[in-house]
Amino acid sequence: MTHVEQPMEKQDNELASVCKNLAEYAVDRDDIKVLVHNLPKDQNINTVTVDYELQLLKIISVGWALSVCMEKYPLKTEAAVEFWNLIRGFSKDISSVTQMMIGHDVDYFQLIKDRFDYYVKSLDAPNVNRDPASAIGPAFARCCKDGDNPFVTLTGARIFTYAVRGVREYLESLGIKAD
Repeated sequence: MTHVEQPMEKQDNELASVCKNLAEYAVDRDDIKVLVHNLPKDQNINTVTVDYELQLLKIISVGWALSVCMEKYPLKTEAAVEFWNLIRGFSKDISSVTQMMIGHDVDYFQLIKDRFDYYVKSLDAPNVNRDPASAIGPAFARCCKDGDNPFVTLTGARIFTYAVRGVREYLESLGIKAD
C-alpha cells in the first residue's frame, strides 16, 4: 500500500464506522419505548401502531438528517449509500422474521422507502423550512390513523426532532459541522 492510499482507506473506515453508528442509532428502540409509555392511557391510542410507525419514522429521520447535516461534506453521497445499505440489511432481517410470524412476504425496506416519500412530501408545505417537525408530526399522526390526536402528533414530532438532533450532535462531535 502506498502512502497516498492509506489516508483514503482510513477515511473509508471512519465513514463506515460513522454510518454503522448512525444505523444502530436509527434502529435503537429505547427512546421509542419511552415515548409510547408516556402516551396518555385515556386517549384510545393504538400504541402498537404508534410504536411501529415511530420505528419507521426514526429510521427515516436519521437518514434524512444525515443527508441534511452532511450537505457540504465531500463524502455525503457515500455516507448516504452506506447508511441505507445498512438499513436494507436490517430490513431484510425484519422481513424474514415477519414472514415467519404472519406467513406472507413483507418488504420492510420498501415500506421505509414508501414512508420516506410520504414524509418528504409533507415537507413541501409552506413555512416547513423553519420547522420541519411541524409537518412531520401531523403526517405521522395520519400514518397512525389518529390525525386529530395532538398526543400522537406531538410524539411523531418528538421522535423526528430527537433523531435529527442526535445525528447533528454526533456529526458535530466528529468535526462535521452542519449548516
